[in-house]
Amino acid sequence: MLNRKQDNLKILFKTDVNHKIGMGHLSRCRSLIYTFLSIGRHDLYLCTKNLHIAKKFIINSSITFLEENFGDLFVNYHVFNITIVDEPTIFLSYQKKLRKISNLLICIDDEADGIFGMDILIRPNLLNMPCPINFLENNYWTGREYIILNPNFLEFENLTKSLKDVHQIIVCFGGSDPGKITMRIVPILKKITLTTVMKLIVGEAFKDIEKLRAQIHSDSRFVLNVNQRDMATVLFESDIAIISGGTLMYEACSLGIPSIVICQNEAQNNEGEILKKKGAILSLGIYDSVSDETILANIQKLILNENMRHSLNHSAKKVISASGSRNLATKILNYYEMNREKWTK
Repeated sequence: MLNRKQDNLKILFKTDVNHKIGMGHLSRCRSLIYTFLSIGRHDLYLCTKNLHIAKKFIINSSITFLEENFGDLFVNYHVFNITIVDEPTIFLSYQKKLRKISNLLICIDDEADGIFGMDILIRPNLLNMPCPINFLENNYWTGREYIILNPNFLEFENLTKSLKDVHQIIVCFGGSDPGKITMRIVPILKKITLTTVMKLIVGEAFKDIEKLRAQIHSDSRFVLNVNQRDMATVLFESDIAIISGGTLMYEACSLGIPSIVICQNEAQNNEGEILKKKGAILSLGIYDSVSDETILANIQKLILNENMRHSLNHSAKKVISASGSRNLATKILNYYEMNREKWTK
């Protein structure tokens, strides 16, 4: 239960987004931002290098967007009650800079080694990594209950859908798709003779939108969505998902969408293998090690096999919950309240 004294905290989100690293870190920050907004009144700030991408991705008048400049942050805002960092690499020297402008410093880090000087370390995945040496066990939060999804996925968590036929396939490899897997999937899907709708989702950081439009131009089955705002609805309306690992994989599983997962990197592949062993997805490995023939064979198999779709649906919903963002936001606020005195002396 949240204490109302927690209202009006200054909470800074520090993240990074670009074509190379994708939009996953920004996406997790957005999910937590929306969750904090839903459970209390807070002054929320987002700081990143590529603000033009962030502003198109997060449309909310309650958010203050900040340029990345530690001097300006300290002069203009002095100290934030809570700083949450979600970036690919969080060096100790960087943590020390953030510590100067933060009461409570929280870092979201998927699996990196290193020296951790933050107050709380969050690993929002199923990798079951041990707590880092010399880090407090109680301040290391990881596992199923901390997987970060947009709070609107909760609206679909208890809904069921028919899996009898395949009317729509969604294809998404993140906002930037650095491996250009979407453009590889289009000609594979064109070999399927069904009239199934193929929804292609890319983001602002995707560099080849016009080339992708040219690929699908003459095939009316394909629908291209750029900067899709409501992934929960689009996923739930789909009968099969062809997606990357990471957050997208967790989102699809939380809704029980039968999914073929093609991973962008080794970290995604490690998580994909865990869900594959649990019977929750069809994981084909890393994109540059899987053939077009294997991808096509798995798509055709999933389209034709209703029993397989039901099995994946059942297993996926058992493994992944959509409550992680709310669990995290609530636990963060409660932790701050329990330790408030040491920052207000």
